[in-house]
Amino acid sequence: MNRTGGAGAPGVVRLRTLPAPPVATVLPVVTVLLALMGLTLAAPARAASGPAVGETTLSGPGHALVGAEIGYLTATVHLSSPTGIQVGTTPMNPVPMVDGYPQSTCPCVQVVRSAPATYPQSWGWLQVPLVLTSGTAQDGVWTARAPVTASSAGTWRLTRVTLDGAGQAVDFPFARARQPSASVTGTDPVVLSVTPVTHLPVRAGASVRYRVAARLRTSGEPVAGVRLGVFSAQAECTDYEPPSYVRTGADGTATWTMSGRSPGSAIIVWRPLAGSGVRGTIPPGESLCSETFPYTASMTAVPAHARVRAGTDVVVTGRLSALCYEAAPVLQRLVGRSWRTVNTSTTRLSSTASTSGCSYRTVATPRRGTSTYRVAALATLTGLRSAVSPSFRLTGR
Repeated sequence: MNRTGGAGAPGVVRLRTLPAPPVATVLPVVTVLLALMGLTLAAPARAASGPAVGETTLSGPGHALVGAEIGYLTATVHLSSPTGIQVGTTPMNPVPMVDGYPQSTCPCVQVVRSAPATYPQSWGWLQVPLVLTSGTAQDGVWTARAPVTASSAGTWRLTRVTLDGAGQAVDFPFARARQPSASVTGTDPVVLSVTPVTHLPVRAGASVRYRVAARLRTSGEPVAGVRLGVFSAQAECTDYEPPSYVRTGADGTATWTMSGRSPGSAIIVWRPLAGSGVRGTIPPGESLCSETFPYTASMTAVPAHARVRAGTDVVVTGRLSALCYEAAPVLQRLVGRSWRTVNTSTTRLSSTASTSGCSYRTVATPRRGTSTYRVAALATLTGLRSAVSPSFRLTGR
């Protein structure tokens, strides 16, 4: 078959390119066809207009940290925003918030040690601010330096970036597969200790002196001239007064006095990493919480009646001669050779703010026969040691 003949030649197949119909004509037709097939036409994706987090990196100090030496984890983050990344002026709570943990201005990063702590006094969570180091606020690379010490040994991960959105945290958490990691190695880290100088226990409201010390874990050498924050704790070593600071002498020790106006059941000591560049709460290198419960107490218990009809309530009153904040006296009955708590819900306290003590009121309900009771108060967060009243007997007829 001849396919190369001229115009009008027999056997020639002519192909003509048709002009494409306008989009406005095609889309309705396609939409109708898709609808008949039970499908829909997806709208084009809109470009993101808010801030975005790009490439992130995390690197370690680059050498093993020894003794009291301070090194740094260095994080870099590529941030972009059409309106520019805002730099906050007020330290923000981390997201999620962790009570008592270091805060900083944002933009900031959170770095967390993923492996178990080699040294129990080390801090495993840090939040530090990002600083623009190249580019612009609209599109640039930001850097953060997280201070670490020999006690920080382990693998650390950059878990999230937080931006300051007009005083509100704008959080960018990373899935574990995206979390950059870096290692910290260290030897002979600082170890903190605290011991009471005052002979304990003391009466409620009295001041208590403590000796704090900083030594190296392996060599035992004292760490002289180190600045330590010291404060009393009243809630599981996290609720505390603003710290006061002491500096260790040549023997690695310093003394600190807890005022009776700021009592606590425990003493917290930490080594702030001064010069870390963190704006806000300074993160600690090492920290220690030591429970001492320094205050003594005594209790009385007087029943309104000694003999009543079985099942009748008997009011029991008494006094706790100590700081009563959060004290919770409970009524106990002797069962065999053990004391069993039989009433906690009806206990009432008065004058809980007084360091001279407080009165209480509770109720006993004796069964038939004679039972032995007492009132007990457990140790409190404000430093009260446990106390019990003399026992007494109630007879139910």
